[in-house]
Amino acid sequence: MQNKEYKSFAICAAAFCFLTLFLGACNPTVYLAEDEALLTENKIKFEDRKASESRSLLRDQLALNYKQRPNKEFLFIPREWYYYRFENSSDSIFLISWIKKNVAEYPTVHDSSQVQETALAMQKFLRKDKGYYHAEVEHRTKIKDKEAFVTYLVETGRQFEVRTIEYITEDSSLVEVIDSLSEMTLISPGTGVTRQNFNREEARLVTALQNMGYAQFNSSFVTFQGDTSDFGFDVRVNVLAPAPGISHPKFTIGEIRVYTDYVPGQDSTFALEKQLDDVDFYSQSDEFFVTPRTLRKRVFIEEGTLYSRNKELRTAQNLTSLNTYRFVSLNPTVDEQLDSIINYNFQLYPIQNKWVSEQIGSVYLANVQRTDNRYFLGLSLSTNLSSRNLLQNAENFSVGLDGFVEFNLRSLNAIGATFQTGLSQPRLYDVMKLLTFAEKINLLPQRVFTSLNDHTNTDLGFSYSYSFTSTIYSLASLNANFGYDYRPSIQSSTLFNQIGINYLLLNPLETFQDILDDNPYLANAFNKRLLTGILFKDISWVYTKPPTSDGFSWGLTYFGEVSGLELSAINAGYNLLNGSNQEWNLPIGTTDSIEFSKFIKIDLDHHFNQKIIGAHSFAGRIRAGIALPFGGSEAVPFVRQFAVGGQNSIRGWQIRNLGPGGYDISKDPNAKPNTLPYQTGDFILESSLEYRFPVSGFLNGALFVDAGNVWTLSDADERTDSQLSMDFYKQIAIASGIGVRMDFSYFLLRFDFGYKIRNPFPNERGSYWNYSSFGWGNINDANLSFGVNLPF
Repeated sequence: MQNKEYKSFAICAAAFCFLTLFLGACNPTVYLAEDEALLTENKIKFEDRKASESRSLLRDQLALNYKQRPNKEFLFIPREWYYYRFENSSDSIFLISWIKKNVAEYPTVHDSSQVQETALAMQKFLRKDKGYYHAEVEHRTKIKDKEAFVTYLVETGRQFEVRTIEYITEDSSLVEVIDSLSEMTLISPGTGVTRQNFNREEARLVTALQNMGYAQFNSSFVTFQGDTSDFGFDVRVNVLAPAPGISHPKFTIGEIRVYTDYVPGQDSTFALEKQLDDVDFYSQSDEFFVTPRTLRKRVFIEEGTLYSRNKELRTAQNLTSLNTYRFVSLNPTVDEQLDSIINYNFQLYPIQNKWVSEQIGSVYLANVQRTDNRYFLGLSLSTNLSSRNLLQNAENFSVGLDGFVEFNLRSLNAIGATFQTGLSQPRLYDVMKLLTFAEKINLLPQRVFTSLNDHTNTDLGFSYSYSFTSTIYSLASLNANFGYDYRPSIQSSTLFNQIGINYLLLNPLETFQDILDDNPYLANAFNKRLLTGILFKDISWVYTKPPTSDGFSWGLTYFGEVSGLELSAINAGYNLLNGSNQEWNLPIGTTDSIEFSKFIKIDLDHHFNQKIIGAHSFAGRIRAGIALPFGGSEAVPFVRQFAVGGQNSIRGWQIRNLGPGGYDISKDPNAKPNTLPYQTGDFILESSLEYRFPVSGFLNGALFVDAGNVWTLSDADERTDSQLSMDFYKQIAIASGIGVRMDFSYFLLRFDFGYKIRNPFPNERGSYWNYSSFGWGNINDANLSFGVNLPF
């Protein structure tokens, strides 16, 4: 034992010495002149005790004024070292050329004049842009071992606020309009005197007047003046006239011409011309690239109405969103005969490549805890062929094929393939006219109805998939759905499948059938099922809130699914009328049938990210969900139940290897140790917390803690301690670990090394904590997971 400890100490000491010598040799300061120093750190320190606003946000804004910034590192070595080492190298080998081009940085040598300019720029920003008219910024520099550490000492003082506000206009025709708009001001008394607040108010006035027909009104006609005293600002908002005694012109919409297949330099002869609701459509080819009827529904400018900037933008956005045109230009021009008329000449530049194909492949490592095999190589391939404009209505038709295989030299772990096809129409098909009726009786606000029409696609999809998982089952799934994709903004999206049919055929393998025979509840979850929805099948809502001034952002994903609700209601009505108690199934031949699966599922996921400083941040997530059978169904289908573990869940366990509840598979005499994990539940509760930090260049790191579990809700489940109870908190599993992330901008690779810290069941000593002589966790219990992009 002593020899082993001595050898370990010797190895650590040697490694430490080597690292010290290596990093010392990579010290770039040895290349500096006697009176030079490398800028190593910029720091901002606030001298004020009380803050008028978030110091974190203000620090980030002030940092934008740095005239000099420290060099970054690559693989823990300062980038300026690579510059000194290789800049004058005459070697032309690829590696050195790549380092000179992508890694090396010109050294940031401390310059006192640049530091002074930075301090002045920060002071000017605080006074002119943030309303701290008495702000002072000083600087302090410490030089040690040819490294310069610069601290900017910021004393903001008190921020000035709006005390009174008055709106004045030189244009007599706008007096009533400006008086009305002033009631909705964004710079009311008490608002901070910042450039951002005044810019927002200016934009509000300009937009409002442009939507009232004043097309030529712009920000140059709005000025702000004021007097300051006692940290207050008396504001005067001046709305100027185009010239003394001249009013702003008001414009009306004139002719609207749409060139559906515009090419620069085209002649004025057209093969097709068509007028639809006062809009003229032209085509140089023998058929319209996109039908006029489809285009007309996305033109919101009407001849004879007042000019509206919002309607103009709405038209441009709706035409651009068709994805059939490379560019869309509306080209508004003032009529040569009547200078109060604006005519439009829409130029739509078509995308000529009607069919588009794409292929995506990946290689991954599957960590599977089996007694005979542990790691499998995974290969996946996805190919898709789509048409942007199949029937000249700007619809998108796609056909795709996905496949994967997991194997090693000894055995096959899993294999599967999916065929899918879909048709997406860029419009809302209100099949049952429910939305139209709701809008007419004022149950649905006009604003919401307009948004639904502008930002909804109608989707029709079909898919078939087959997968084989060794030691458990094979799964065949046939799915058809009709629904809507509503995306009102980049922050929000809603997918609603109104009609859906999904046939699930799970065939347990012989090696797994013995387990099912001992657990009727689990066996029922593997029965073949038909999932149905007529009025409502499923809905998912994703929302992401942009970062606040404090660097806090959050998002949520809500999902709900109902199967068999309509059929259950019809079945109950039939039984009531006939005095029977019959449970409907879909017959297959004379001896077999398919169960109409009846269940409801809700899955709620919240996540957040709090920026600390620079690229450091805390991120968290909490998830809860429940799945309940009803109407005679005894269990939720296995593939619709919840599972935890794996790369995006509790990373100390592989997926489906944790739970349900306090179930310990090692103590189950009916369990088979060589069977792949299959643990699922009807209720899920899990959370995660990560500290994310930069390491070097594209390399980032994370420390994480995950906790949670799944539970069943049925007493029929034979797995010991699997049911949800009042003691559920004792069955919370905890994992912790470290992650390595390689951020390549367009995608991120992630390796997470998770340890089991707390099991959901006690060990032989009666403790839930996975503690040994080696400390928390056990290296043999570690789980390495690989993922693409962040877990949440």
